[in-house]
Amino acid sequence: IIGQFACGGALIAPQWVLTAAHCVTDNNGTVAQPNQVMAYLGKHDLSVPEASQQVFGADQVTAHPTYNPQTMDGDLALIKLSAPAVLGNRVALLPLLTGPADDALAAPGTLATVTGWGAIVDDPNSGSLVLREVEVPIVSQTTCGAAMSAIADNQLCAGYAEGGKDSCYGDSGGALVVKNGANGWKHAGVVSYGVGCAQPNRYGVYTRTSRYVDWIDQSIGKIAVTGFSPSSGRPGTQVTISGAGFSDVSAVEFAGTSATFSASSGSTFIATVPAGAVAGPITLRTPYTSVVTTGDFEPIYRLSVQASGAGTVTVTPDNSICTLATPCQSDWVGGTTATLSPTAGSGLVFAGWQGACAAGPDICSLLMNADQSAIAVFAPPTSTLSVAVTGEASGVVVSDIPAIDCGRTCTQQLPTRTTLTLSALPAANAIFLGWSGACSGNALTCVVTLIGDQQVGAGFALLDQPLHLPLIRR
Repeated sequence: IIGQFACGGALIAPQWVLTAAHCVTDNNGTVAQPNQVMAYLGKHDLSVPEASQQVFGADQVTAHPTYNPQTMDGDLALIKLSAPAVLGNRVALLPLLTGPADDALAAPGTLATVTGWGAIVDDPNSGSLVLREVEVPIVSQTTCGAAMSAIADNQLCAGYAEGGKDSCYGDSGGALVVKNGANGWKHAGVVSYGVGCAQPNRYGVYTRTSRYVDWIDQSIGKIAVTGFSPSSGRPGTQVTISGAGFSDVSAVEFAGTSATFSASSGSTFIATVPAGAVAGPITLRTPYTSVVTTGDFEPIYRLSVQASGAGTVTVTPDNSICTLATPCQSDWVGGTTATLSPTAGSGLVFAGWQGACAAGPDICSLLMNADQSAIAVFAPPTSTLSVAVTGEASGVVVSDIPAIDCGRTCTQQLPTRTTLTLSALPAANAIFLGWSGACSGNALTCVVTLIGDQQVGAGFALLDQPLHLPLIRR
């Protein structure tokens, strides 16, 4: 409420409302005094007090310095509330389109939504007591300019050529919002003016939010970073960031990875290094802008490498040599890649990896965005697979290659790194209980890769043995 008039607005920071300049200025261009302004947040029905509503006076009213009441260019203003709003389900911050990269969200043809308590027919006296919304498509500057005369690049238009739906008297200052592509909304425009309401070949004109982010940023209090400490650390490390304007920070990212944070003051900020972060700048975001540190933070991860058997692993780029007797353990900067190259000792072959490289090729590359541990297994050129059938029932174990066909026990020597599928075949009066050793579970098949000698057990039971079922209470 500004004097005797009512306008809409959007809460873009806990203590700041974005509205229209023509809402806070008189015919002479004089800006309203703060004591003339009352802000009602969380309202739906203007006719009754509501539990969700928050009421504030104003400490500051600022119209954009380029506001031109003849052309309506620069038609936006900021109101600083007397205290920060309490955010919740009914009172929340509305992020802004923050620049040309965001303009694609408000491209011509995009369906936008405008809300307000304005007139519901083309009559200034037909305002609504309850909050209403309408969907209107964004139209091109060319189409709007042909219908509405000169339209500046700082303005955008929305509506239907045939009319029928539009913002109207009393909606001024309210927000035109567009979907942000992630189940949310962004402020695209401030309700500015129109020719009547919902008239054919006439469109609603809005102040284009993205063109004024710098001014909003400067007016609200520019967010700035002067430094951070420490400059490196493991996930979970608390990083103290120094600067200004931190009270409105809504998100923090370490090279794109979201982090938890707390602001101990407007000039001191504490963020926790997130798991998975890689080296890069720290980004602080507010609903209306963002700032990136000039220096990179370096997350640290631990790499552990060793050999099982006689052989070595060379780790590059630091050229460490890791063995069974002298395993390697080193710290790596997040985002770097460690390359592990195994070399078998005399009379042995590289049999494969255990740990982080288990699914990889012989030469393994590890992206260091987590602690990593790898063991290179070296074994003789041939490995022995031993299979034992256990239990009271009959059954056999066979393989997909003609190497294993076991009654009770069998062994077979195969080239190391051979992969074969074992199948458990119970007799007619038996059931398969499950695998043990190098195989596990109770599926009838198991895949084994011979990385050194392996032992597998297969259990069978008689079908005529009573099954012991748990008691169920009805």
